[in-house]
Amino acid sequence: MAGPAQPAPEPRLARRSPKGEDGTPSPEPAVNPRPDRSLTGFYIAVGAVAVLVGLGVWLWRTALGPYLAVNNALSKYGPILNAGETIAALGGPRHAAEQIGVYIKFRERYYGRRAQAVQLLGECRDERAVPQLIGLLKDEDCWVRCSAARGLGMIGPPARHAIPQLIEMYRANKSTVDSEQAICALGHMGPLDEGTIEVLVSVLKDPDSCLARASAVRSLREGAPPNQVVQVIVMSLNDRVATVRRTVLECLGELGVEAKVALPQVERSLADEDEFVRQAAANVLSLIDPSNKAAVPVLIEALTGRRPSDACEALGRIGPGAKDAIPKLEQVLTGLDTGTRTAAAAALKKIRGEEAAK
Repeated sequence: MAGPAQPAPEPRLARRSPKGEDGTPSPEPAVNPRPDRSLTGFYIAVGAVAVLVGLGVWLWRTALGPYLAVNNALSKYGPILNAGETIAALGGPRHAAEQIGVYIKFRERYYGRRAQAVQLLGECRDERAVPQLIGLLKDEDCWVRCSAARGLGMIGPPARHAIPQLIEMYRANKSTVDSEQAICALGHMGPLDEGTIEVLVSVLKDPDSCLARASAVRSLREGAPPNQVVQVIVMSLNDRVATVRRTVLECLGELGVEAKVALPQVERSLADEDEFVRQAAANVLSLIDPSNKAAVPVLIEALTGRRPSDACEALGRIGPGAKDAIPKLEQVLTGLDTGTRTAAAAALKKIRGEEAAK
């Protein structure tokens, strides 16, 4: 007996391709092939290499290149005796300042090399270096601080806004060489305001600032009004340090006739215990009061000292009033030093008037 009849399978409809507007079948959409993994890896590797090369170039330009260039220049030329050659080797002041600024950020293993670089940065006299030099005034290395102060002084008036930091550096290191360099730099900042002048006057009165007092005298001479300078620095002719007394006299000589009010104190310095102070006092008298013969004995004594040329020049300024020095000057003419003989001959000619020196 036959089983129940199976239903007939439904006819499978043919897949129709979509037709375009003109009735023709549209093309089947293209199937994207699988990406080639080896090619993708190649592109990634090339990109990584490009990034590394770019990073290397950037490091070379901003760090390693400047460091090596400055280090080699310092080794070859030296920063102090050949500063001009060193800066020229680094591409001139502006380019050198940029490279040295990078070099200073490294902790150099050679002692003193970083301080030399800081001083060379000041030699560039580029005011763009002022902020970095101000920051170095607080460096842990004493010589770096000194070089930074010196560098600010070399830049001069464009670094005036560093005056408060220089004063702070002096107050923090009164008994060290830092204080001397900080006070010395103040004198190169152009005309000083009253506040800075008061600080310099206080330095002259500070017994703990023995290293800075001579620098304060010089800074007052360079930055304060002349009439005020004479009144202030003449008091330091009684300083216990001979270098300070000699610096005062040298500054008075530079002021010329404006220092005439200090003549009594200068004459007393002719009897100073220090040879160089006595000679400096005699030199000042010959500059501001050539008719004063009180300096002649001291200058005659100085003809056999360490600086006879200066004594000859001072005697020449006094002129006929220094006739007592003629025998000693004639002895100097037989000396070995050419410069001293020339100075003695010139002094004799002025002392004798129209008579030529023989």
